[in-house]
Amino acid sequence: MRAFAGSCEGWNRFLGSLCFEQPLEFNEGDIGLAGGIAITEPASVNPTSVDQIKRYGGTTSSEKPWPEEPEAVTDEDKFLRLEKLHLGQELYSRTETFCLQKW
Repeated sequence: MRAFAGSCEGWNRFLGSLCFEQPLEFNEGDIGLAGGIAITEPASVNPTSVDQIKRYGGTTSSEKPWPEEPEAVTDEDKFLRLEKLHLGQELYSRTETFCLQKW
């Protein structure tokens, strides 16, 4: 900053070279917001199992509404699904045992 302290022209040229007005590209074809500096890092630095960015196709126009959020899956829903899978497997196993005994 000291190098530009006496020169507004130099400071403005430096700011212009950063291209803050151009949108950043997150991934190929995934254009983000303007006003930042893009850096890359190895994926192993911050491993994640769930993508935190919600991606929607289409225009970014403020006149277009966002798509409806899907209803969140609760722990109870997960438990019920697991219980249903277990009961189905138990029924399958009983049917298989019955069929084998019949032969």
